[in-house]
Amino acid sequence: MQSLNTFRAAAMAATMLVGIAANTADAATVTYKLVVNDNGTGAVTPNAFAVYASDSLGDNFGLASFGVDLSGTSTVSNQSPRQNYTDGESVITAGFTLLRSSNTNNSDPAGSQDTITPQNAVIVYGFGQTSGNLSTLTPSGFSNTAPATRVSYTGAPLLLATGTYADASLLGFTPSSVTTFANVFNTSNGTTTVAASVATQVVTNVVVPEPTTLGLLAAGSVGLLARRRKTA
Repeated sequence: MQSLNTFRAAAMAATMLVGIAANTADAATVTYKLVVNDNGTGAVTPNAFAVYASDSLGDNFGLASFGVDLSGTSTVSNQSPRQNYTDGESVITAGFTLLRSSNTNNSDPAGSQDTITPQNAVIVYGFGQTSGNLSTLTPSGFSNTAPATRVSYTGAPLLLATGTYADASLLGFTPSSVTTFANVFNTSNGTTTVAASVATQVVTNVVVPEPTTLGLLAAGSVGLLARRRKTA
Protein backbone atom coordinates (compact mmCIF):
# COMPACT_ATOMS: atom_id res chain seq x y z
CA MET A 1 0.00 0.00 0.00
CA GLN A 2 1.10 3.53 -0.61
CA SER A 3 1.43 5.63 2.50
CA LEU A 4 -1.54 7.64 3.75
CA ASN A 5 0.38 10.85 3.10
CA THR A 6 0.81 9.84 -0.53
CA PHE A 7 -2.90 9.24 -0.85
CA ARG A 8 -3.71 12.54 0.82
CA ALA A 9 -1.44 14.31 -1.64
CA ALA A 10 -3.15 12.56 -4.53
CA ALA A 11 -6.57 13.46 -3.19
CA MET A 12 -5.56 17.10 -2.75
CA ALA A 13 -4.12 17.12 -6.26
CA ALA A 14 -7.34 15.72 -7.62
CA THR A 15 -9.30 18.40 -5.77
CA MET A 16 -7.18 21.21 -7.16
CA LEU A 17 -6.93 19.84 -10.69
CA VAL A 18 -10.52 18.85 -11.25
CA GLY A 19 -11.92 22.00 -9.71
CA ILE A 20 -14.16 20.34 -7.16
CA ALA A 21 -16.60 22.65 -5.43
CA ALA A 22 -16.38 22.84 -1.66
CA ASN A 23 -19.99 21.84 -1.10
CA THR A 24 -21.54 18.45 -1.71
CA ALA A 25 -23.89 17.80 -4.60
CA ASP A 26 -27.46 17.99 -3.31
CA ALA A 27 -28.47 14.47 -2.28
CA ALA A 28 -25.86 12.89 -4.59
CA THR A 29 -24.52 9.69 -3.08
CA VAL A 30 -21.94 7.28 -4.42
CA THR A 31 -21.99 3.86 -2.79
CA TYR A 32 -18.86 1.72 -2.85
CA LYS A 33 -19.50 -1.99 -2.41
CA LEU A 34 -16.71 -4.39 -1.49
CA VAL A 35 -17.68 -7.95 -2.39
CA VAL A 36 -15.50 -10.59 -0.75
CA ASN A 37 -14.90 -13.80 -2.74
CA ASP A 38 -15.88 -12.18 -6.05
CA ASN A 39 -13.52 -12.09 -9.04
CA GLY A 40 -15.28 -9.15 -10.68
CA THR A 41 -17.68 -11.24 -12.75
CA GLY A 42 -19.99 -12.19 -9.90
CA ALA A 43 -18.50 -15.68 -9.73
CA VAL A 44 -17.72 -16.89 -6.21
CA THR A 45 -13.93 -17.06 -6.01
CA PRO A 46 -12.06 -17.72 -2.74
CA ASN A 47 -9.49 -15.08 -1.71
CA ALA A 48 -10.63 -12.66 -4.42
CA PHE A 49 -12.54 -9.42 -4.07
CA ALA A 50 -14.17 -6.77 -6.22
CA VAL A 51 -15.08 -3.13 -5.61
CA TYR A 52 -18.13 -1.61 -7.30
CA ALA A 53 -19.63 1.90 -7.42
CA SER A 54 -23.27 2.93 -7.74
CA ASP A 55 -24.15 6.59 -8.27
CA SER A 56 -27.53 8.00 -7.27
CA LEU A 57 -29.91 9.06 -10.04
CA GLY A 58 -31.67 12.36 -10.61
CA ASP A 59 -29.25 14.58 -8.69
CA ASN A 60 -26.04 14.40 -10.75
CA PHE A 61 -24.67 13.21 -14.09
CA GLY A 62 -22.27 10.44 -13.19
CA LEU A 63 -18.95 9.71 -11.58
CA ALA A 64 -16.11 12.07 -12.51
CA SER A 65 -13.39 10.86 -10.13
CA PHE A 66 -13.04 8.37 -7.32
CA GLY A 67 -10.71 7.02 -4.66
CA VAL A 68 -11.16 4.00 -2.42
CA ASP A 69 -8.87 3.31 0.55
CA LEU A 70 -8.76 -0.43 1.26
CA SER A 71 -7.14 -2.43 4.04
CA GLY A 72 -5.96 -6.03 4.05
CA THR A 73 -5.38 -6.47 0.32
CA SER A 74 -2.63 -8.58 -1.25
CA THR A 75 -3.04 -7.31 -4.82
CA VAL A 76 -5.23 -4.64 -6.41
CA SER A 77 -6.04 -4.11 -10.09
CA ASN A 78 -7.75 -0.92 -11.29
CA GLN A 79 -10.66 -2.02 -13.50
CA SER A 80 -12.34 1.34 -14.03
CA PRO A 81 -13.19 2.03 -17.71
CA ARG A 82 -10.69 3.83 -19.93
CA GLN A 83 -9.94 4.09 -23.65
CA ASN A 84 -7.43 5.96 -25.78
CA TYR A 85 -8.05 7.10 -29.34
CA THR A 86 -5.43 8.18 -31.88
CA ASP A 87 -5.30 9.66 -35.35
CA GLY A 88 -1.64 8.69 -35.70
CA GLU A 89 -0.37 11.96 -34.28
CA SER A 90 -2.42 12.99 -31.26
CA VAL A 91 -4.18 11.05 -28.54
CA ILE A 92 -7.61 11.64 -27.01
CA THR A 93 -8.64 9.87 -23.82
CA ALA A 94 -11.93 8.71 -22.33
CA GLY A 95 -12.76 7.32 -18.92
CA PHE A 96 -10.65 7.35 -15.76
CA THR A 97 -7.23 8.22 -17.14
CA LEU A 98 -6.07 11.11 -14.95
CA LEU A 99 -4.34 10.33 -11.62
CA ARG A 100 -5.11 6.67 -12.29
CA SER A 101 -3.73 4.27 -9.71
CA SER A 102 -1.15 1.74 -10.79
CA ASN A 103 -1.78 -2.00 -10.85
CA THR A 104 1.57 -2.50 -9.13
CA ASN A 105 2.65 -1.87 -5.53
CA ASN A 106 -0.81 -2.86 -4.25
CA SER A 107 -2.07 0.69 -4.84
CA ASP A 108 -5.56 1.65 -3.70
CA PRO A 109 -7.90 2.17 -6.69
CA ALA A 110 -8.34 5.77 -7.84
CA GLY A 111 -8.84 7.72 -11.04
CA SER A 112 -10.37 10.79 -12.66
CA GLN A 113 -11.71 11.79 -16.01
CA ASP A 114 -9.58 14.45 -17.67
CA THR A 115 -11.45 17.66 -16.95
CA ILE A 116 -8.18 19.61 -17.00
CA THR A 117 -7.67 19.40 -20.76
CA PRO A 118 -11.17 18.51 -22.01
CA GLN A 119 -10.12 19.39 -25.55
CA ASN A 120 -8.02 16.22 -25.42
CA ALA A 121 -10.67 14.05 -23.81
CA VAL A 122 -14.11 12.60 -24.35
CA ILE A 123 -16.04 13.33 -21.17
CA VAL A 124 -18.32 10.44 -20.29
CA TYR A 125 -21.47 11.13 -18.30
CA GLY A 126 -23.41 8.48 -16.41
CA PHE A 127 -20.60 6.34 -14.97
CA GLY A 128 -22.11 4.39 -12.07
CA GLN A 129 -25.60 5.03 -13.42
CA THR A 130 -25.93 3.69 -16.96
CA SER A 131 -24.06 1.14 -19.06
CA GLY A 132 -22.09 2.03 -22.16
CA ASN A 133 -19.20 1.24 -24.48
CA LEU A 134 -16.26 3.61 -24.93
CA SER A 135 -15.55 2.27 -28.42
CA THR A 136 -18.79 3.87 -29.60
CA LEU A 137 -17.47 7.30 -28.59
CA THR A 138 -14.46 7.26 -30.92
CA PRO A 139 -13.99 10.77 -32.38
CA SER A 140 -14.17 11.20 -36.14
CA GLY A 141 -10.83 10.44 -37.79
CA PHE A 142 -9.55 8.54 -34.75
CA SER A 143 -9.25 4.84 -33.97
CA ASN A 144 -9.11 2.94 -30.69
CA THR A 145 -5.70 2.27 -29.22
CA ALA A 146 -4.10 1.01 -26.00
CA PRO A 147 -4.33 1.31 -23.10
CA ALA A 148 -7.92 0.17 -22.78
CA THR A 149 -9.71 -1.27 -19.75
CA ARG A 150 -13.33 -2.39 -19.44
CA VAL A 151 -14.29 -0.54 -22.60
CA SER A 152 -17.75 -2.07 -22.34
CA TYR A 153 -19.06 -1.27 -18.86
CA THR A 154 -22.15 -1.78 -16.77
CA GLY A 155 -24.25 0.93 -15.21
CA ALA A 156 -24.85 0.35 -11.52
CA PRO A 157 -22.89 -1.22 -10.08
CA LEU A 158 -19.79 -0.16 -12.02
CA LEU A 159 -16.72 -2.35 -11.50
CA LEU A 160 -13.80 -0.26 -10.22
CA ALA A 161 -11.27 -2.80 -9.00
CA THR A 162 -10.47 -6.43 -8.40
CA GLY A 163 -7.81 -8.05 -6.25
CA THR A 164 -6.81 -10.74 -3.82
CA TYR A 165 -6.50 -11.07 -0.07
CA ALA A 166 -5.06 -13.53 2.43
CA ASP A 167 -7.11 -12.86 5.57
CA ALA A 168 -10.77 -11.89 5.24
CA SER A 169 -10.81 -10.49 8.77
CA LEU A 170 -8.37 -7.76 7.67
CA LEU A 171 -10.09 -6.90 4.38
CA GLY A 172 -12.29 -3.83 4.28
CA PHE A 173 -12.57 -0.09 3.80
CA THR A 174 -10.14 1.97 5.85
CA PRO A 175 -12.34 3.85 8.36
CA SER A 176 -12.62 7.65 8.06
CA SER A 177 -10.04 7.82 5.29
CA VAL A 178 -9.72 11.10 3.38
CA THR A 179 -8.74 9.12 0.30
CA THR A 180 -12.11 7.42 0.00
CA PHE A 181 -14.02 10.03 -1.99
CA ALA A 182 -16.24 10.54 -5.02
CA ASN A 183 -16.84 13.50 -7.30
CA VAL A 184 -19.69 13.75 -9.76
CA PHE A 185 -20.66 15.97 -12.67
CA ASN A 186 -23.32 18.54 -11.87
CA THR A 187 -24.19 19.22 -15.51
CA SER A 188 -24.67 16.99 -18.54
CA ASN A 189 -22.56 19.09 -20.89
CA GLY A 190 -19.68 20.55 -18.90
CA THR A 191 -16.68 19.66 -16.78
CA THR A 192 -17.74 21.11 -13.43
CA THR A 193 -17.73 18.52 -10.64
CA VAL A 194 -18.81 18.51 -7.01
CA ALA A 195 -18.14 16.17 -4.11
CA ALA A 196 -20.75 13.51 -3.45
CA SER A 197 -21.59 11.84 -0.17
CA VAL A 198 -19.96 8.42 0.10
CA ALA A 199 -21.47 5.26 1.54
CA THR A 200 -19.71 1.90 1.86
CA GLN A 201 -20.94 -1.68 2.00
CA VAL A 202 -19.16 -4.98 2.54
CA VAL A 203 -20.77 -8.18 1.27
CA THR A 204 -19.25 -11.64 1.61
CA ASN A 205 -20.02 -14.41 -0.85
CA VAL A 206 -20.13 -17.78 0.90
CA VAL A 207 -17.68 -20.24 -0.60
CA VAL A 208 -19.38 -23.62 -1.05
CA PRO A 209 -17.00 -26.62 -0.93
CA GLU A 210 -16.61 -28.50 -4.20
CA PRO A 211 -18.33 -31.91 -4.51
CA THR A 212 -14.97 -33.68 -4.25
CA THR A 213 -14.23 -31.90 -0.99
CA LEU A 214 -17.69 -32.73 0.35
CA GLY A 215 -17.15 -36.38 -0.60
CA LEU A 216 -13.86 -36.51 1.25
CA LEU A 217 -15.43 -34.91 4.30
CA ALA A 218 -18.30 -37.41 4.20
CA ALA A 219 -15.92 -40.34 3.81
CA GLY A 220 -13.85 -39.11 6.72
CA SER A 221 -16.94 -38.77 8.90
CA VAL A 222 -18.07 -42.33 8.07
CA GLY A 223 -14.61 -43.69 8.86
CA LEU A 224 -14.52 -41.88 12.18
CA LEU A 225 -17.97 -43.18 13.10
CA ALA A 226 -16.95 -46.75 12.22
CA ARG A 227 -13.86 -46.50 14.45
CA ARG A 228 -15.93 -45.21 17.33
CA ARG A 229 -18.38 -48.13 16.99
CA LYS A 230 -15.54 -50.67 16.86
CA THR A 231 -13.97 -49.13 19.94
CA ALA A 232 -17.30 -49.25 21.75
